[in-house]
Amino acid sequence: MLSIELAVATPAFLDLTFVGLEALPDPGEERFAGELLRSPGGGAITAVAAARLGLDTALVAPVGDDLGGQYVRSELERDGVVVAGFRTKRTPETVVMPVGQDRTMVTVDPGIRARASDVAALTPVAVEVPALVTLALVLLVLVVLILYENHHFAELRERLRHGVETA
Repeated sequence: MLSIELAVATPAFLDLTFVGLEALPDPGEERFAGELLRSPGGGAITAVAAARLGLDTALVAPVGDDLGGQYVRSELERDGVVVAGFRTKRTPETVVMPVGQDRTMVTVDPGIRARASDVAALTPVAVEVPALVTLALVLLVLVVLILYENHHFAELRERLRHGVETA
């Protein structure tokens, strides 16, 4: 049985990065870059980093059967990452245009995400989820804190402050 310490559910992208771009083009204008690099992006970055740190890692996000997906899959496997998500027709792609200290990105994302059943099948020790899920959890904690501060909890708060049992 496959032992996975970290399952990465964040979508993986094929990143295409312009190198040596001096400025972004204005509408109707053409600019030249020194090079165009391709690399795994998104959740693939996290998966490769974890594998390089010695964790048994799997990418559970779907990767396409297209050329971009074949490239991302081969790069991940070369770094020791198990690619366990289902396959789709198309891999999300991002064009990255760094200029100076800034960067501009354009992404084509079909919006297909990892399935909970694919993650659960690996029985990982930990799961890395998209930032949106993390944000939702943070917002939930904030709501609980706001409710705690609400007047409905004033009595409980007073008892806790004075060390009085609440039960």
